[in-house]
Amino acid sequence: MCTVVHLEPEDFARELVHNPKNVYARTYVLDCGLAVVIYMCQDSHFLYYLDRPDCSKEKKDILKSMNFYELHAEIYRKVNLDNRLRERQKNPSC
Repeated sequence: MCTVVHLEPEDFARELVHNPKNVYARTYVLDCGLAVVIYMCQDSHFLYYLDRPDCSKEKKDILKSMNFYELHAEIYRKVNLDNRLRERQKNPSC
């Protein structure tokens, strides 16, 4: 089981420079109904994600008006849940 780690943009870039990995994006729907894109990369023990959600230009004002800490907590929960569900699909005996 890999550990989910959120990284600030500088740390995310530093991780990719020192340990090159494939970066991919996943879309998550927030509780308010807004869809955001989260960039992430993974190695055998860690799932790193960029701690800056992205969305369409039209919705950026909604994203900016959200409470910073609540937004990041919600994204962390959703990424963690998604990660656990994907790991369970790989290994159904867990």
